[in-house]
Amino acid sequence: MFGSKKQPVVDTTIAGTTPIADAQPRTTVTITGQVIRMQSRPASDLPTMVISIKDSTGTATATWTGRRSMGGIALGRRIVITGVATHTSGLLTFVNPEYQLLA
Repeated sequence: MFGSKKQPVVDTTIAGTTPIADAQPRTTVTITGQVIRMQSRPASDLPTMVISIKDSTGTATATWTGRRSMGGIALGRRIVITGVATHTSGLLTFVNPEYQLLA
């Protein structure tokens, strides 16, 4: 379930979303893409779930604190993320964003 595996990334951009490469930091933005990596970071005080999302323009990371897993999220699954974007080490990052799974 967790890890990373190479899969072809399809163009997952849908109407009303922003391509990852065009997302501006410190703004609320909605992106869509394909889950390409999942990692659960167990901790005694605060577990963390981290996923990487890729579209045809770039890659972003979403982190949920206090979660060991996220129902329905799996490698290769299409997902929509909405939240305040930040840039961390040159990577678009979201902390505790809203998400919607796509078919």
